[in-house]
Amino acid sequence: MTDSNLKYRYDNLEIQLFEQIEKNKKLEEKYEQLAEQLVGDDATDRYTHQELINEVNRLKDIEENENE
Repeated sequence: MTDSNLKYRYDNLEIQLFEQIEKNKKLEEKYEQLAEQLVGDDATDRYTHQELINEVNRLKDIEENENE
């Protein structure tokens, strides 16, 4: 493989990595927004992921019981 081919592959991988990092940042922001809507400010600092899931399930159970 020539140096120019290696440089092209390196540049391409760098671009892909940057795009993935940006995508992950956006997903993290959305997760934080959802968590804060669920349990309030600093939700991801105060609660574990599992605790947030448990809260969603608890609210879902309440809603299902109200509809019965």
